[in-house]
Amino acid sequence: RLGVAQNKFVESEMEVLTYLENTSQLGTQKVFRNKSGEPITTLRDGSLVTALEWVKGKTLENVEITNELALRLGRMIGSVHKSMSKVKIENRYIYGAEMIDKLLEEARYAIAAKHYDKEHGAIIIDTLLKINMKMDKDKNRFSFVHADLGKSNLLLCNEAIVPIDFSLSGYCLPEMDLASILSHINNDKLNKEILKGYESYCSIKVDEKAIQTCLNLQVLLFIICQHEKIYNQPWIEKSMERWCNDIFLPYLKD
Repeated sequence: RLGVAQNKFVESEMEVLTYLENTSQLGTQKVFRNKSGEPITTLRDGSLVTALEWVKGKTLENVEITNELALRLGRMIGSVHKSMSKVKIENRYIYGAEMIDKLLEEARYAIAAKHYDKEHGAIIIDTLLKINMKMDKDKNRFSFVHADLGKSNLLLCNEAIVPIDFSLSGYCLPEMDLASILSHINNDKLNKEILKGYESYCSIKVDEKAIQTCLNLQVLLFIICQHEKIYNQPWIEKSMERWCNDIFLPYLKD
């Protein structure tokens, strides 16, 4: 969390949900408050507890994604971005230079610990450096993003698509959220509908190179933040080859 106290970090997530509940038609989870009117309760052992409204629906993992649903998905992402553009929430992640510096530091530690081989490690470092240049160049476009829009964090409730789990939300290029969902849908025809829905709702043209930058960052966040847990897994070698060949190297060559 880059130095943000845990209670402030959780509190700001509740602030995001409360703001969306009060200002949008997204149907996001309602934040319940304790007897003192606070959204967070601290237990005797110091644990922080929150209570959110249960939202009935199916995750998109269990739903057939049609062209029409993909179009609405793009519009929903646009609605989140537009709603949150009117406020600045403090104590959230900022997916920019400071975070990338931390990732570079951790990646170099992982290389020294032989959690990546030298070739893969060099590709990771080069990719982070290119991402940093892109983010610095476009930092004036940073805006609120959910930052974890996989199918499991999207519910279909009747006809509404409802985003849940804003724990990784913060500020980055808006293409961060598009990179998330496009990589999870992974279908050219449906992805075009998502982009069409987003662009029509927001009246903007998406920067497709920025989508690639954000996709690379998201994969690297996983690889680097989880390296202690995954470096000795039987699947990691093949996965690392695939990430390097299919994602990082094409990005570096572009």
